[in-house]
Amino acid sequence: MKQQPILATRRLVSLLIAAAFLFSGCKKDLLDYFKDGHGRDIKHILYMVDNGRSNLLFLNQKNPTMSWTVPIPAGSRDLQLVSNNKVLVSHVNGAAEYDRTSGVKGWSIDTFSTVSSAQRLPNGNTLLGWSMTATEKTPATVMFSEVNRAGMEVSRVTVNNITTLRLARRLQNGHTLFTGDINNDLKFYVFEVDMTGAIVWQQSLYGGRGYVANRLDNGDTRASIGPIKALWEPGKDDNKVLQISPAGNIVKYWGGMADHPNARLRKFSGFSVVPKNGNIVVANWLGDANIGTGPHAVEFDANNKLVWSWEDHTAAETITNLLVVE
Repeated sequence: MKQQPILATRRLVSLLIAAAFLFSGCKKDLLDYFKDGHGRDIKHILYMVDNGRSNLLFLNQKNPTMSWTVPIPAGSRDLQLVSNNKVLVSHVNGAAEYDRTSGVKGWSIDTFSTVSSAQRLPNGNTLLGWSMTATEKTPATVMFSEVNRAGMEVSRVTVNNITTLRLARRLQNGHTLFTGDINNDLKFYVFEVDMTGAIVWQQSLYGGRGYVANRLDNGDTRASIGPIKALWEPGKDDNKVLQISPAGNIVKYWGGMADHPNARLRKFSGFSVVPKNGNIVVANWLGDANIGTGPHAVEFDANNKLVWSWEDHTAAETITNLLVVE
């Protein structure tokens, strides 16, 4: 019986991949590749922020003709699905909505500065996270401003002496969860502050540079960490998504340089949960002289096996955040 052309092609591709791994000495990664899903057709639909080229990407691997790329303002990091078929994206002066189907820009605000985070709240307002550096007279300051659709600031939470803000999340109890260090000491924590700006909970990120933290329903916190400097330093930091208990214990993690030595992990930043199976997809940021040296996104299953990755250096430069739709 003759092989179907598609089946024969897939087998040929698998053999070529196997040869590449064997010649490079990556036997463990080869076994993981076929055992844990790379040999199957895993296809995702996701949005990604490329802050190197200032683009928003919609990648539809199930129907590539639907994919698109649109320009966005500089300094973009955060993204979130919101109502009316829109995706909310932060930028250095505020945030903007884009149509999920076409990428057309809609509502926007651009009256702030040094914004790194934007979250649509249940009341319809938008939480912007921004910061100011220290001066001779004032401390470094992180601010969380709630703005309405008209762009008016209706509330603000101020936290002094915190630096290196990335993403922030307003919790159901009104507190705000974010990562940062204290006066640029490069010792990163997850901080939870109340509406007065007082720190009510904090937890070390075990040497890594924090990017985003999310609070789970069971009280645990998931936070992504990457290297402090341009590259991983063994024994000092790592590329992981940590799940941390309220007491500060690491319950679980995804990624890790020791676990995936040949995966070309560079700098973990934003991450997303795959809706259908709970896998973790992480943005592998390729900035800090790492452009073109690894995949833009990697996926780990519940057993921390690498099951999918995406790499296209023509389409993107430095993916800093992503959001998996399916």
